Amino acid sequence: MMDDILKFAQHLIRTHSTADNITALNEAVLLVEKELKQYEINRFSSDGKPSLLIHNATPGIKHFKIILNAHLDVVQGNDFQFQPKIVDGRLYGRGAYDMKAAAAVMLMLFKEITNQLPYPLALQITTDEETGTLGAKKQVDEGYRGEFIITGECGSNFRITNKAKGVYKIKVTAQGMLSHSAYPWRGDNAIVKLQKAIAVITDTYPLPKEESYKTTINITQIRSDNETWNKTPDHAEAYMDIRYMPEDKHILSDLKKLLPQDVAIEEDPDYSFVSLNTDPNNAHVQSLREIGKKILKQDISFQTAHATSDLVRFTAVGCDGVEFGPIGENQHGDNEWVDIKSLEDYFLILKQFLLSIE
Repeated sequence: MMDDILKFAQHLIRTHSTADNITALNEAVLLVEKELKQYEINRFSSDGKPSLLIHNATPGIKHFKIILNAHLDVVQGNDFQFQPKIVDGRLYGRGAYDMKAAAAVMLMLFKEITNQLPYPLALQITTDEETGTLGAKKQVDEGYRGEFIITGECGSNFRITNKAKGVYKIKVTAQGMLSHSAYPWRGDNAIVKLQKAIAVITDTYPLPKEESYKTTINITQIRSDNETWNKTPDHAEAYMDIRYMPEDKHILSDLKKLLPQDVAIEEDPDYSFVSLNTDPNNAHVQSLREIGKKILKQDISFQTAHATSDLVRFTAVGCDGVEFGPIGENQHGDNEWVDIKSLEDYFLILKQFLLSIE
């Protein structure tokens, strides 16, 4: 089985399935479809990007006991990163850790075990997790649900991510009044207004100097429509990436109270995600943890993630789930890798977990 997993993972890595390469995204999805063509496959498209839901139930079923989730899209990389290589027990390549190898494990496990299960199991494949999780959202919006979802997202390294920060992408806009810049008293400088608003935000939510599990607001873009150096700008805007803890779910209203009325805050609904907060005492979580401890012969700890995943689209509609994946490092980096032995352990943990459910 490990040979099949590695072979398929390498096929996936060779596809340049970046967000802007729709052809390669479809090629990656087609590899999955060919491997699982004997099962029921529901196909979706969101902004031209494909996603799949493959399952062992009768056509039309939308509620599943367990959903395994994996994404096949990757961030940009150099050409050599799309040529997988195995060195010292590690599989290297773009997406090896984030998360094509985990996807290969889930696919091969689904293929081996699904006909043995007395309940509906689904494998969800998406191709836009890195750029907004709209594929997962589309499936959720069409009514697809899971009692429990496991995503093989990178970063867990055999820890159970049952909590993750929520996300808001916001635009802060300041309006002013035009004038010749030699006569600033005749205008109202929007950039100065925006600067003051940003200062209030950064004073209230200072950026941490080390890893910290608290709400953060990062200013990521500042722009103005003004292209003339000697004109007072009448418009300025900044984009901000907010990562909020579950207890700070009202942060947008808190920000609005901080800022003057002529500075507006606008949320981008496509890039706003609720926080993940799955009860560690959930029966499926406890089962996954105990099985993992037996196979790995070590404790399985819990963690809170700073980033998000497809999982939060299910969280938003009341479905429980966790991020749980194999060991690796350097996602989005030049030397991205996943540990091959951990893929074997990952397969065994998920297999025993699925078989233990009645």
